[in-house]
Amino acid sequence: MSKIITKILTPALKLWLNSQVEKLETLNLSIEGSDYQFLSGYIPEIILDSHQLVYKGLSLEEIKLKARNIRINVGQILRGQSLKLLKDIKISGEVAISNESLKASISSTMLQDSIKYLLNILLEHKEFTKFSRRISNMTFQLKEINIDCSNITIQVVSLYEEVIESITIKLRPNITSTQTLSLKEVEIRGLSGLDTCLDREILLDLGPDFCINQLSLNYGKLSCQCELKIYS
Repeated sequence: MSKIITKILTPALKLWLNSQVEKLETLNLSIEGSDYQFLSGYIPEIILDSHQLVYKGLSLEEIKLKARNIRINVGQILRGQSLKLLKDIKISGEVAISNESLKASISSTMLQDSIKYLLNILLEHKEFTKFSRRISNMTFQLKEINIDCSNITIQVVSLYEEVIESITIKLRPNITSTQTLSLKEVEIRGLSGLDTCLDREILLDLGPDFCINQLSLNYGKLSCQCELKIYS
């Protein structure tokens, strides 16, 4: 590794990464490129390997990422200013989250909002028509998420007209396409008269900025190979 990358670029990148997350216990960086490329504001490739990273309250146990063709504000960095991206980039890699990580992330706004989004998707299906008004007026709080070898079980506490009830959602995630997540064998239990099993799969659009290439559940851990677009 060149002297400029070692003395200037690596610390600047680590500082920028720490500014993007809430917690970062271990971080290993591998930077490909020459001094000439760096001084022109171009980094061919960065490989990141981290453990116990917390992003927006979501705890990730393992994360291995790779980014290519990165443009940065080299002139400002050399004057001691913070690193900034000058061009959108795509990051690819592997991410893993365990039951222990999920337990530590229960209060995460990102996780809570994801569960609310899932419930809203479920309400669009005819099996829940007679319950949709009741559920839509409820206040929900995520209580627990558990991963086993093939399913994810979600426990939610609901409040409706001062009555507290518990809802359990069980589902099996799969990939239909790189931008579509499939939820199969969906079961909802807990509310009086609401126990229901869906015969068909539910498709979730992941949007244009996120792709999943591989997804697996194994021994209390969810692992996925994915791509994410980061805007400058």
